[in-house]
Formats: sequence, structure tokens, C-alpha cells
Amino acid sequence: MIVTVPGICTLLGSYADACRGWSIVIPDKATLSVAISLRDDQMVRLYNATLNDRKRFSLSNVKFRKEDRWGNFPKGVISVMVNEATALVGMDITLEGSLLYADNQMISTASALATTLAIDALFGQELSLTSQIRITYQANTIFNNERCKISDMLTMINA
Repeated sequence: MIVTVPGICTLLGSYADACRGWSIVIPDKATLSVAISLRDDQMVRLYNATLNDRKRFSLSNVKFRKEDRWGNFPKGVISVMVNEATALVGMDITLEGSLLYADNQMISTASALATTLAIDALFGQELSLTSQIRITYQANTIFNNERCKISDMLTMINA
């Protein structure tokens, strides 16, 4: 299963999420692709093809580790799902794309959202739009302590 999300560019309303205002957000040419497949164990293996970096963890021990840097974004999604008692098995997850060179907020939002969409499709969960956004938002703000804008996620999903 492969999911691709675009980068985004906020033309107007960078702080609109905080004050319930309007914003103009458009997709960018830069993209991030997440490829995901099942494993027959409880391990999750992450590979950043753009940076040639690997991470791994067990589904029974999903914890934030500062040294995992980019790996914490997909890990946050899995943590939220595991805490909600979603039935998951081991996975191989590969991230690739020019968006991985963007700013941290863009990387965190795109990585988490693409991971959420890929897991949803792989496991046939048929998550609602609200659930996709909630899981991604919690993965970024609670697990990773990163800013995450709903307008960015909506633009990535609807591009």
C-alpha cells in the first residue's frame, strides 16, 4: 500500500487555526510517500529512503525517543492507535520524498497523516475524515509535542 501526500503552502492565515479565522492554503509540488506492508510478527520497521536511515520498535513498547527523530512521527500514529485498542500487527513502513527536507512542522504533519492514511487503507479500517485528522493531530501534539494545523491536514487530504 502506498500513500502520497503533498506539501502545502499557506498564503494567508498562518494562525487561523488558533483564532478560528480563514486561511488560504495550497498544495505544493514537494511530496511525501509512505509505503506500508504487513509483517508476521509484532515489530515495526521504519525506513527513510530519502535519508537512508532505519528505525524499529515493537508494538508492545511504543515510546517517544528523541534519537528516533523522523521515526517518531509514524510511531506517534501507531501509539495513538494502539492506545485505542486498534488491532495491529507488525509492519514495514518506508518514507520517501522531497518533503522530508522541509521544516519540522511540515515533516511531522505529512509523515503522521500519510502513515494514518496508509494504516487505514492497509487494515481496511475505513476511518472517517474526523478520525483520520484526530489520530494525526494527537500523534503530533501529544506523542511528539509538535504543532499541527488542521488546515494543513485538510489541504493534504483534499489535494
